[in-house]
Amino acid sequence: MAVAADELMLLERVFLRLGSAETDEQLQNVLCKFLPPVLLKLSSQQEGVRKKVMELLIHVNRRIKTRPLVGLPVEALLTQYQDPSATSFVTNFTIIYLKSGFPRLPIEKQAELVPTVLNALENKPQSHCDGLLLLIVPLLGKVKVPTEPEKLANLFGLKEKPKIVKNLLDIMLDMILLPYSALSPQNPENEEQSNAVSLPVPSCMSETSYKRVTTNNLLKPEDLEEIKLGIVKFLAHGVFSNEDILIHLVVAASDTRFAVANLADTELKKVVGSIDWSASHVSVPLYTLFLGSQGKSVKPDQKKSPANTRIRLKLLTHLCKVTGGGFAFPQCIQIVFDSLYGVNTNSRLKTLALNFTANIIRYANEDPLSKVAPVLLSGLQKLIREGEEVHHGQAYTIIGMLGQRFPKIVYHDVGLLEMFFTNMESANPDLRLQIREGLLNLILAYKYDIYPTECDQDGRLNILFVLIKCKIYSEEPMARFAAVRTLATIFPPNHVPSKFLLLTATGDNKDEVSAEAFKSLYGTTRKNDVDMSKEKMKDKIIMPSFEEITSYITSEAEINMKNTSKCFSLGNRVLPFAVNVYAEILIYLRLCLIRDLDIPLTRDILKHPCEYSPKISHLLLSKIADTTMKKDKNPLMIRFSAPRVSRNACTQFEFLSNTPEPLCCMVELIGCLPILYQNISKDISWIKDQLSSTKEDVREYSAILYAAILTHSVTDNEFEVAIKDLLTQANSKNLESQHGALLAVGHCLENKISVRKAAGQKVDNWSLVKVSVEVLSPFFKHQNPLLMGAACTSIGLLGRIHGLPLDDGKPQGNGSPDPKRVATDITKIDIVTQLLDVMNNVKFSAKVRERAAKSLGLLCVGERFPHTRQVLQGFLNTAKEVIKTE
Repeated sequence: MAVAADELMLLERVFLRLGSAETDEQLQNVLCKFLPPVLLKLSSQQEGVRKKVMELLIHVNRRIKTRPLVGLPVEALLTQYQDPSATSFVTNFTIIYLKSGFPRLPIEKQAELVPTVLNALENKPQSHCDGLLLLIVPLLGKVKVPTEPEKLANLFGLKEKPKIVKNLLDIMLDMILLPYSALSPQNPENEEQSNAVSLPVPSCMSETSYKRVTTNNLLKPEDLEEIKLGIVKFLAHGVFSNEDILIHLVVAASDTRFAVANLADTELKKVVGSIDWSASHVSVPLYTLFLGSQGKSVKPDQKKSPANTRIRLKLLTHLCKVTGGGFAFPQCIQIVFDSLYGVNTNSRLKTLALNFTANIIRYANEDPLSKVAPVLLSGLQKLIREGEEVHHGQAYTIIGMLGQRFPKIVYHDVGLLEMFFTNMESANPDLRLQIREGLLNLILAYKYDIYPTECDQDGRLNILFVLIKCKIYSEEPMARFAAVRTLATIFPPNHVPSKFLLLTATGDNKDEVSAEAFKSLYGTTRKNDVDMSKEKMKDKIIMPSFEEITSYITSEAEINMKNTSKCFSLGNRVLPFAVNVYAEILIYLRLCLIRDLDIPLTRDILKHPCEYSPKISHLLLSKIADTTMKKDKNPLMIRFSAPRVSRNACTQFEFLSNTPEPLCCMVELIGCLPILYQNISKDISWIKDQLSSTKEDVREYSAILYAAILTHSVTDNEFEVAIKDLLTQANSKNLESQHGALLAVGHCLENKISVRKAAGQKVDNWSLVKVSVEVLSPFFKHQNPLLMGAACTSIGLLGRIHGLPLDDGKPQGNGSPDPKRVATDITKIDIVTQLLDVMNNVKFSAKVRERAAKSLGLLCVGERFPHTRQVLQGFLNTAKEVIKTE
């Protein structure tokens, strides 16, 4: 009892001292001296003492409420608050006066006490922690943070206090999330009544977190802005790890005040580069903030609402950096659909959501993504059907990526492929490009070798082929290009119908389409680079069977001829294909036919006769023998052996003569198959007409073909008449006719001499050859190099097969001229001299000089040439001159 009386007496004295304090300074001195010990008396066992303490505290509260300048002993109260022996009753009252006295301190002193306040939070109730943290959060921007890494790592001892760090980070995030229009949800005068009021909880906050930062914490918008700026500055010092502060900076960067958003955005740029975006602990908080709290285990008052559109825009911008394990399912899919079809969205957010979807498809782990891939596909198709056109392009591109990664979901969906093609034809130019990009990715999912057992299930290949065949004739060039790429991708390499369509596409009027078709057939877009004999090209390019593709092309040609809309008119003739397509078909068929031979397999048809002619002839003869034994009615060899069809072929070749390739094929075919000579002899007049073609290549090949047919299809008298006609034509005034005639004379006589020698007939005194040489030789001095070259070529052909029927003559300086020789007669030495003059004349083109040199060499082949030494000496002299010039 005595102790209680003493305590009551002391309290009365304190009461008296408080009552006698007239000024703020006196009152402050009394409180600083007696308030902490008075609060300790609340732990007294005597009820009377506790009542007296309460009376005293009520008096203190009344006095300091109206006197904001009166300070309280904050440091002493903090020390007392941390006392582990203090009762909860004492602690609860101590924190009341801490929260009341702390704001009364000067700002510098408050900032100085921040570490002490943080240390005082250890093992304290959540409500106390929240209250004290709210005291120091406005001061974070004014706290002096060391720049040394060692001191920074141990700042405030936070490294050893993860729970306090979490509480601090949470309350800083709530402060950043707090909108400037936020009002206090509670009225201090009537707390019970206000608890029944429905609160307008801001985005990303729960009712509990909203109350925590606003209860008894009335703020002006300017004050809240300063607090947010302070928080961002504090976070920028590196006190916490980049992963811990990422979400704070992202939210702050979406703030409505420019100062806050700009500062946060600047700091965010420094942080994002060092973050591991494949870590789930980085991305999951962003997902949660975006979607809000999920799950039935979350209490209603702690359930956070989803982010608003402004915050979502900033969140999704950085979620697009997530890779690998950072994608959490199903949250990332929920974000996609909520952004595309939810309430809180706009056009920009949908664009970001589609970017995020593309990243999911690129970088997410396959197992979880494969389960939701069909859902994503249906959502994207819905966006194309119902969404704004501005997002359609991205949707097409993403569908292509999705199909490429998970072919199973689209492999049998021909309708999806048709939708791409159809929409491409009607889309605007920008959208058309994006559809094409998506389609070129999508077709990889339809490739024949992805699921070989299902490749042609239920006629799948035929259905796809019908679709592509329709689109390859589309009016839209981009659709035709995509159709060509599709043909080359999804069908097997030996699929004949697709190869035929690619051949037709080589004649497209758009270079992009024709080049793609050419590349699909030959593996390169450069015609000079085509070489199917190369080992790497053989493995890369697989060609179909010659018999199969010939049969298919023939049937398609017959179908086209019956349908006038599919035919091509040229003059008064009708062709089943365009001229350039027809030429390409012939070249491709030739390569299919000879692809197994050990000969050059290029687009350049061999110039026959050559060292490879016997191999090709043997192959063609074996083909005829095989098809005859099998009684096959369809192969091309049998068709060419029929007079009617061969005449039709020649008629079609007539209109293809503006390009040399078809004529080359005809030379090769007829030249290697003597049985065809008689069948085509009726069309020899047409071939002779080609000797006057405007193209040099055509005239050269026509001369070879004309010689082969003429030699084997007419009598000797008819042959002589034909040669004399050519000699007459050689002296005409038409340059092309002259050139063709000069070449034809040489080839015809060469072939005829060869036939005569094989039959044992004499050719030594054949006057026709001598007359021809006499007509040819003056052209060695002709002003036109084209005619000069043709004359050289023909003389060389004659000299190669047999000696020229001329006198030998004598070289200059080797005695007097032969008195018996008529001055006008030309001799072999004259031929040599004139050819040497052509070869050594630098004014002539290299082509003409080369032909002269070749002819000189060939003259020494057909006989024991008397002037071989002069020819060799001429070659050596020319070689020396070339070396000196170089």
